[in-house]
Amino acid sequence: MTVLFAGIEGEHFLFSNTLDANLTDSSRRGSIKLAIGDTLTGAFPTLADIWARARYSLSPTISTPGTMENHFAVRDGAGVILCALRDTSFNDGVSGRTKLWVLNTASSTALSEVGSEHIHTGILDVHTWDFHVTIVTDTLTVKLYRDDVLVHTHTFTDAGRSWTNPTDIQVKWRSSEVAGSNTYSQDVIVANTTTIGSELATMTPDQQGFHTAFGGDFTAIDEPGYDAGDTATAGSSALRESWVFDDPTWTLSRDKRIDAILLSSVVQLDTVPVITDFTSSLRILDTDHDSGVLNANDSTPVYALSIFADNPFTGLPWEFAELSGLEGGIVTT
Repeated sequence: MTVLFAGIEGEHFLFSNTLDANLTDSSRRGSIKLAIGDTLTGAFPTLADIWARARYSLSPTISTPGTMENHFAVRDGAGVILCALRDTSFNDGVSGRTKLWVLNTASSTALSEVGSEHIHTGILDVHTWDFHVTIVTDTLTVKLYRDDVLVHTHTFTDAGRSWTNPTDIQVKWRSSEVAGSNTYSQDVIVANTTTIGSELATMTPDQQGFHTAFGGDFTAIDEPGYDAGDTATAGSSALRESWVFDDPTWTLSRDKRIDAILLSSVVQLDTVPVITDFTSSLRILDTDHDSGVLNANDSTPVYALSIFADNPFTGLPWEFAELSGLEGGIVTT
């Protein structure tokens, strides 16, 4: 499994997220809460075959339906929605009803609703959704899974159409009705192989590591989510800062494995830069292992995801015991 994109609690979207406790459990610290007008988009490497997953709940019942939005969608490089989850306008005063919408009209960007309705009863009725989207020549196939069970397969062929492959995920509010607008999502994962059964376990810095060259220590980055006013700074190149993460919390089973360690960073250069960029780093048995550059600039904060598919010290897949006391950090270049 190659992880193309991943995040939790808005860390992959940043800047606009609101953390909310409705979906908190032993593996997660909160969730993204999206109300009317909140639209968050995350790009990933464009491929013709992707899986996209999110742990999801929607707002409580509402008195009037309003205009329903595509609140979890896979889009192509032109911004065209290939498939999405959207509630129906039906309102019985008790539950909401989610359906799959897909591109289904020749030479058009119009979506059609397909498959069955899936009932939800408010913010505590949590479900996991997976899309499997493939494009082969002029055929689009979308498979939808709910709670790891296949619930619908849709195939659409548009002869001679020049398809654009999936390139980003977009999540947004549910409805124009204020009382029913909120959506909540966690564990957003995009990969090139199945995401069924996958989860994200968040590890937050909880003590200082070996390297201490930056201004500010681990407490500058240990909050649950992104805070633009809470930073660690460095004034020259070749400086390192590191911290030790807390141990992940999850329920282990015999078939669970670690697909990758993901280091998420938010970086920005000074307007008169002394350094040129940053890299992420893992420190294992007194050895530092650096990622590629994070492509920082001097105008806006940049979110960067560094992926370590294997343990860089051993060159082998990660073992669960290797996550205990794991140390990571950042380096100026």
